[in-house]
Amino acid sequence: MKTFKKLLIIFLLTIIFPSISSSAIHAQALSSDTEKINKVIALLKHEYIEDVSYNKLINGALGGMKKYLEKKKLDSSFLPAQIPDAENVDRQLNFLDQHYKDVLARYPAINKSEFLYETLKSLVATVNDKYTIFMDPKEFDSFQKAIDPKDFGGIGIYIAEDEKNNKQLTVVEPIEDTPAFKAGLKPGDMIMYIEKKSTKGMNGDAAQSLLRGKIGTKVTLLIKRKGESKLLTFTLKRALIHIKSTSFKMLDGKIGYIEVKAFARNTATEVEYAMRKLETQGVKAYILDLRNNGGGYVDVAVDLCSKFLNPGSLVVTVVERKIHRVDYNSGPNSHLHLPVVVLVNDSTASASEITAGAFQDLGIATVVGTKTFGKASVQQVIPFSDDTALKVTIAIYLTPNGRDINHKGLEPDINVPMDPTVVMGSHDDTQLTKSIEILKKKLASISGKATPSGENETFQDAVKVNSVDEEYQYIKKLQCDADGSQYQVVRQSLITKNGKFYDAFYLKCTRCGKEKTVIFDINEFFGK
Repeated sequence: MKTFKKLLIIFLLTIIFPSISSSAIHAQALSSDTEKINKVIALLKHEYIEDVSYNKLINGALGGMKKYLEKKKLDSSFLPAQIPDAENVDRQLNFLDQHYKDVLARYPAINKSEFLYETLKSLVATVNDKYTIFMDPKEFDSFQKAIDPKDFGGIGIYIAEDEKNNKQLTVVEPIEDTPAFKAGLKPGDMIMYIEKKSTKGMNGDAAQSLLRGKIGTKVTLLIKRKGESKLLTFTLKRALIHIKSTSFKMLDGKIGYIEVKAFARNTATEVEYAMRKLETQGVKAYILDLRNNGGGYVDVAVDLCSKFLNPGSLVVTVVERKIHRVDYNSGPNSHLHLPVVVLVNDSTASASEITAGAFQDLGIATVVGTKTFGKASVQQVIPFSDDTALKVTIAIYLTPNGRDINHKGLEPDINVPMDPTVVMGSHDDTQLTKSIEILKKKLASISGKATPSGENETFQDAVKVNSVDEEYQYIKKLQCDADGSQYQVVRQSLITKNGKFYDAFYLKCTRCGKEKTVIFDINEFFGK
């Protein structure tokens, strides 16, 4: 199967985001360009996951200045080859400041913003990390739209850079009921030209800016398709593209299929809605499809995992600068514990790998598909007041079993290859077919067995609650009558009895070890 590196799901989306730490700089008011350069140098020095020298960063900025002048065919020979290392960093920064001012004095007509951005991009590039970048206003705007997509004018395709084919922009999948879908674009189609501009060496942001536009306007693509000798021409009229990160449906055998395309801010809410709808339809098992999911927010991944895990389960550990460790644990869960299959492929990355890794390590699901992308680094986004931003790698993450999958990927439990030209979800989707087969066997094996733990508990005294928060507030107030200590949640089970839903919490005293069970009537959760 082709390896689609750097997944672009219409927009660039291959990173995960923890909450920005207190050390981050928000919308700083900078008095000069060189102050901003100094600020970026300081941030990289103190926030980047690896230690990097000031001298290397400073000379990276100098290199950017030269690069800009050479690009504009302007003489750069007056600039030194490099700024010598000195014990006093301020002295090196003063040298850089003076050289920067020399360029502006010599060439007053140059575009000062372009000059600054080129300087900053080269400076940041010295750390040699493709996920650590400086974003100019246009790139930062595209980035924000990507991580929290809104409706826009476009043609409706998921695209990726195919590294096995010189990073050629390639169609991963057309979105149903969009101009691209209706025109017949197919997975595996290589986009050779957009509006007569060659896509050779074109990055995702540039492609995105050409594909998007005012609703009703047209864009022409030249496509190279497998089996076709000539390039195919597609002239598409842009339409309103509505992006939802989640879609769902019930498959044969009461198997709930939930496809998650990205971990955006609203994804956990969308999955919650999907699960409640499927539960009212009598769902017996789930397929969570994370194929072609380039990631998103780490806390959203934790929230999604919480819907399948016992409360307090370790989902992921984030390790900052190889020293500071932060554990992310699952929160409240009011859903049935049912058999699950997670679908992955080589474009499953970042936050989606966190999810698949947690399910695999904790034995919650069978992971089916092909080896995942292997992006286990964490980026922080630091915005500035001029609508630019620095995205910097600050940490790596580990799965619950302590596995570092960075540049390695997750191996599925069951490897099922699939032709990349096949439309996912179609009858030819071998990975989905295998997942259904696995779940049907699991369901057949458990039918007729004893009811889940907790079924024989007393339900007549169940505490009626209207929300997950009410459950946890109730438990939080419970104290052991032996010594007054708080109870700790050991296990939680969602139980059905006589068509009703009940949450069973199994508690244990933190001191004396006394056990207690609390049953909640949660039918209000499901509108019953």
